[in-house]
Amino acid sequence: NLDRLSAGCTLSHTVIYRPMRSGLYNFTSAEVTYYQSKDSKELQVTYTTEPGEAVIIMGKDFDRKFS
Repeated sequence: NLDRLSAGCTLSHTVIYRPMRSGLYNFTSAEVTYYQSKDSKELQVTYTTEPGEAVIIMGKDFDRKFS
């Protein structure tokens, strides 16, 4: 939760997931909500890009394959 972000600024986050099992995962877009100004009453809603599907393998399998 950010207190404030100046107009024209960009912000990015990195999230690291540790899956319980390997397999094909479908990643969907994130919903971002914000107010255009401190006094605004109208909530703005937008969505990030959708990465799509990815194959996730366990760390030990990755190390064995790419070490």
